[in-house]
Amino acid sequence: MAPVNEARAIKSLQPFIETIARMYRSWGIPLEDLMQAGSIGALSAIRKWNPEGAGSLRTFADLFIKSEMRKLIGVTRKGKLVGRVTDASLDAVDGEDESTLHEILSSTAPSPEEECIAGQERARLAAAIETLEETQREVMKLSLASEEPTFENIGARIGRSPQRAQQRYRSAFTSLAKRMKASERVAA
Repeated sequence: MAPVNEARAIKSLQPFIETIARMYRSWGIPLEDLMQAGSIGALSAIRKWNPEGAGSLRTFADLFIKSEMRKLIGVTRKGKLVGRVTDASLDAVDGEDESTLHEILSSTAPSPEEECIAGQERARLAAAIETLEETQREVMKLSLASEEPTFENIGARIGRSPQRAQQRYRSAFTSLAKRMKASERVAA
């Protein structure tokens, strides 16, 4: 197996990474940050890709890129600090759990409001996934549940080729995006 020129491969994937990043911009993350996360995913895929295998690099890298972008979205959403401190010592003990304000403010744990919103979003997503056609539903669940999803792995789990798994994923993603937008309008 000949080594892959990582720099050239990353450069060739940049338009693809940008296309994916634009799909995730609705989460409020700057395009540049999404593209950087996507590039990290692409690099991971490049290092694991076998050029002599069945799929193209772009097909193989798709889920790695999206996985890194989803991780960025999760970290960014969880990392928000809500509220403010006024005239209080950072070493003052807070209430029952003996946490100092400094510990509370430096925590990256989501606030109760963020947990509630995240729970509602997960419920909407789960409900939308359940409305998908059976194979689309299975492909979407596998891609969301796996740390390093690949179309090759997903295809093997559903008894299809990697190319067919990718087609089902794209179809499911499009249907899911439409359903999520529709449920967002209904909720608003």
